[in-house]
This record gives sequence, structure tokens and C-alpha cells, in this order.
Amino acid sequence: MASKPRSDASPLNQFREQLDDWLYIENASFQEVSQRLARDHSCMCSPSSVWRWKQRRDEERLLEQITNKARQSRDVVAKFAEENPELDASFTNLLRQVAMDLVSSPNPDPQAICLVAGKALKLRDQDLQRQKLELAADKFKASLRSKIEEGLGELAKTIGSNPEARALYEQFRGVVTKATA
Repeated sequence: MASKPRSDASPLNQFREQLDDWLYIENASFQEVSQRLARDHSCMCSPSSVWRWKQRRDEERLLEQITNKARQSRDVVAKFAEENPELDASFTNLLRQVAMDLVSSPNPDPQAICLVAGKALKLRDQDLQRQKLELAADKFKASLRSKIEEGLGELAKTIGSNPEARALYEQFRGVVTKATA
């Protein structure tokens, strides 16, 4: 069953391919296109009708380009995410946005998405490495603090009740506590 044309559909839509050739490839004037339609297809229309049809067609073409570029960016990000399963959702969403921005540019370069993603992964890896180093440093400080506390405890036992030794011990303990805090 053939679908009914929309009530607001232009009668010029039936000549879409021909009009695309004339208007976008040959850059024919609206007057010339109007005359060709009358001559070749017995379709009487004014140049302003051709102009209005072209305006709608420009919008359609723009939407088609945006849709195609969105698909392109989705596919590139999906492939990248598939190759890098460790990516979290926020990073993948950022990549989607970058990909959409890149493919929406006048001269898109699909490799640019991979370069940006690669740089972002390096930054993330550097951040993870920094976090690991901080954790290791904290563990080392805690271990050192524990060993110093053990040593100070044993030193306190050997000092006994000598007031001068006890005063020096308290000063030393204060210095060590500040240094390991």
C-alpha cells in the first residue's frame, strides 16, 4: 500500500534528484530551474516556490549531515570504548562530546578523536599513578611512624626516671612527632 503524501509536501519533492542536481551541482538560478521544470516536466512554479523548496531542502540536508556525523562519532567512540573496556561512563560521555564536536567541524578528522582520547587516557593514567604514589608514601609514613614509636617506647624504658634524660627524650619525641605528622 503506497503512503499518501503529506498535506504540506511540496509538489516539487517528486523532482528532488533533478532539483538537487540543478541547484547544488550546477548552481542554476531559481528562474532557470523554474523554466526547466516547466519545459522538462510540465510543472509550472514560480522562482520563489523553487527558492522556498530549496530552503526546506537545505534544512533537510543539514539534518542529514548532523545525523550522519552523530552516527560517525557514536561509532568511533563505541570502537574506542570496546578497545578500552576500563573506561568509565563519564569518560565515555566526554569522548562522545569531543567526537561530536570534531565531526561537526568543517573538516573533520576521525583520527583526531583517537588522539584526544589517547591524551585523555594518558592524563588519567598519570593521575592514577600519582594516586598510587601518594598511597605508597602514606603507607611508608605510617610504617616509619610505627617503627619510630616502637623505638621511642623502648628508649623511654631505658631512660627511667633521670630528669635530664627525660627532658631530652621529650624534646626529641616532639621533633620526631612533628617530622612524621
